Amino acid sequence: MRPAGRPGHSFRSAPTSSPALTGPQSTGRWAAADHHPDHPAGSGSDHHTYLAAPSITTLVPNQGSTSGGRTATLTGSNFAQTTTVLIGGAPTGFTVVSDTHLVADLPAGAAGPVDVTVTSPGGTSTPAVYTRVGSPNI
Repeated sequence: MRPAGRPGHSFRSAPTSSPALTGPQSTGRWAAADHHPDHPAGSGSDHHTYLAAPSITTLVPNQGSTSGGRTATLTGSNFAQTTTVLIGGAPTGFTVVSDTHLVADLPAGAAGPVDVTVTSPGGTSTPAVYTRVGSPNI
């Protein structure tokens, strides 16, 4: 296989540890060999680290007032390198407590369900749902 724009190069990769890693949720260290007639084997950086996307397991609370002003606790995995938390598509403040624990600010917004996602260099989580509940009309 020849990567586009790099004539004479071929690329081959293999995991440096077992079991084999597959899919977008994989993490681990991989050895990569760049084969080119002008570059002897092992002449360059030959290890790359792939990061898994964050994964949200729980969102507590999962509903609250439309006025915002509170925080929600997210548990899951791969939060350590979080760069963005979106609630209803809008960025919000957050604090990474650990790789499995994150606290996010809940902004005000219209009543109804909104997606909550966490993004890191490894990708973006599958959304969790937070529901904003309006005040009852009296």
